[in-house]
Amino acid sequence: MSEMERVAAETEQGSPILPDVADGEAPRVEHACERCGGIAVTRDAWAEWDVSSQAWVLSETFDFAFCHQCHRETRLVVRAVAAGGREGGG
Repeated sequence: MSEMERVAAETEQGSPILPDVADGEAPRVEHACERCGGIAVTRDAWAEWDVSSQAWVLSETFDFAFCHQCHRETRLVVRAVAAGGREGGG
């Protein structure tokens, strides 16, 4: 199993195992298209208006994902972002 496959599998289980992450430090990951590897991806989701914070709050995400690089429905893979890696994207 490749490192990317291992990270994706562990992340789906809710406990990503990423190398070189200091204790207490949140691991940096990116979501990428399973088909082309691009990171210009989106998912369907619901947002609810929160009166107290006066902001839209994400309440649910769904399985449907779309890649805006290869213009296809896709599945997302989660992969580690190396130190000094990309910022933003998508």
